[in-house]
Amino acid sequence: MFHLDAGDVEEVGQWCAGYMMGVDLDDAWLEHDDVIAAIFPIAVLGGHTALDKAADEHPIDDEDGWRLTAGGEIGDIALEAFELLAPARDQLAAAAAGVAPGPRIGRNDPCPCGSGKKHKKCCLGK
Repeated sequence: MFHLDAGDVEEVGQWCAGYMMGVDLDDAWLEHDDVIAAIFPIAVLGGHTALDKAADEHPIDDEDGWRLTAGGEIGDIALEAFELLAPARDQLAAAAAGVAPGPRIGRNDPCPCGSGKKHKKCCLGK
């Protein structure tokens, strides 16, 4: 998604700290171990979690190298967390609307209204 240079480490750390402030606003994140594991690098780079927690299972010999590599993957990590939380978001939206959640409809899937058009060219595009 983006390339991390050694000079960008501070900016990435600030972004990660802000991301983790958002995570802290919603206790529901704590219910999703897979999401917490996925965002571990963001938590470390944002100063939210110590890197030595990862060293218990996978020793890290080059901490600076780990930080550069993880920083370069931040966009992918955030996208993975977003996708992992999609079912939870669907349930919340359905509960707020008072309906049972159904399958997700992609932009390129046929529109459920029966028009035969792609969803992005029909109901989603309106």
